[in-house]
Amino acid sequence: MSDNPITAPLPIDLPTDWKSNQVVSPDGTSAGYTKQYGYNYLMEQVNNAQRAAKEVGDAIPKCADLALSNLDTPQEALYNLGAAPGVNLLDNWYFVGGGGPGQLPVNQRGQMKYAGIGYGIDRWKSNTDSYVEITADGLTIASEGSQFGYGLIYQAIPDSAWLIGRTVTLSVLMQGNLFTKSERIVDNPDAWSVSLSGGTARAYAINQTVFFEFVAHSGGPLSGIQAVKLEIGPTQTLAHQEGGKWVLNEIPNYGEQLARCQAYQIELNAQRTVIPTFGVAMKGPTVWYAIIPLPVVMRATPVVALQNGPFYVECADGAFEVASLFTQSFTANLGLYLIHFANASPPTATTGTFYAHNLTTPPSVILDANL
Repeated sequence: MSDNPITAPLPIDLPTDWKSNQVVSPDGTSAGYTKQYGYNYLMEQVNNAQRAAKEVGDAIPKCADLALSNLDTPQEALYNLGAAPGVNLLDNWYFVGGGGPGQLPVNQRGQMKYAGIGYGIDRWKSNTDSYVEITADGLTIASEGSQFGYGLIYQAIPDSAWLIGRTVTLSVLMQGNLFTKSERIVDNPDAWSVSLSGGTARAYAINQTVFFEFVAHSGGPLSGIQAVKLEIGPTQTLAHQEGGKWVLNEIPNYGEQLARCQAYQIELNAQRTVIPTFGVAMKGPTVWYAIIPLPVVMRATPVVALQNGPFYVECADGAFEVASLFTQSFTANLGLYLIHFANASPPTATTGTFYAHNLTTPPSVILDANL
């Protein structure tokens, strides 16, 4: 418990039995009374009361975090008082769970290991020859095979110029240990970082966009990364201590995180079926289109990639192989894509079904609007 901030003596012993025409004196005793009846004593207690009020006012900032909840840290106090944690500026920030279908972290591409340059788990990209592995206990990042001698993955925060110059707190929960630091976002990747076992984490701005990144040193790897948070202000609200162990203040909801990630990328056939149906096909005046429903509003017009085909339009004329799709237009929850057939298009049919067939590796359609 926090100490009482009031140090001024407050005996609460001023008399309340005064009488009309009573004689008073500076010390009270010269008029035949105790010192409490002296007006010097009375003024002394008035000054003590004013001093105590000031001490309480000075202590309020600390008491609000600590003493009022009888705990030792701001994080414990906020948690005990039921305060909501600060907003995490990052997406897909919880890495425990394995990354399978319906499991965090969101991992629409479906691999448990990623190597090289590009996106792996949703919203996180490598621009070096990095190695990333998802385990049930957290994320591993290594520099294996990197020509640069380090492994790196990062997340770009869109529309984030307003963060530049503001104080943020970066926190990483890794192998049960919390690493945290508060600094201002500046236009310099090397301005500051948080040291981790096997690497670093840092946040910075380039060209009016804020980035967060993990860097695995050559002597790494970074392993057992459980969660990360970037939030506004000088106090971390990622975790608090219970019984000497760090405990997260919240576990994100998979559906919520999936929806946030799908604004940047949608992998159709998350169920990994071998003969998935993606939408309907329809013939226009001169060309065919695929009409595909979308689960969320995407942030920008996506690039379409067909993976692990072959893909077909099935119609009254038979099955016709599809070579590629090109985005024609899309609304809130519906995409219209121009179909390029591998050979001939259906001669007479006007409608059909767009699907794929691969009994070895589940096919997928990737709609990519990543930064």
